[in-house]
Amino acid sequence: MKLTQSNIKKILYIACLVSIVFLIKPSLAFKPNGTHREYGLGVDKEGYKRSIYTMPVFVVVIVVLVNKFVS
Repeated sequence: MKLTQSNIKKILYIACLVSIVFLIKPSLAFKPNGTHREYGLGVDKEGYKRSIYTMPVFVVVIVVLVNKFVS
């Protein structure tokens, strides 16, 4: 992959969006007790709700959207 001007712009958009969301909504990545959130449905062994919408899923969605809509 060559680092063209378009690719650099996409990388910057992705990094900025992920950083902003991580600072505003850290509950996507962490439970209230500070440990990492588990992926899945139901409840984990500590009693916290598992979630399908976690930080790695958010990053994948952002990458797909940026690749589709940013030229």
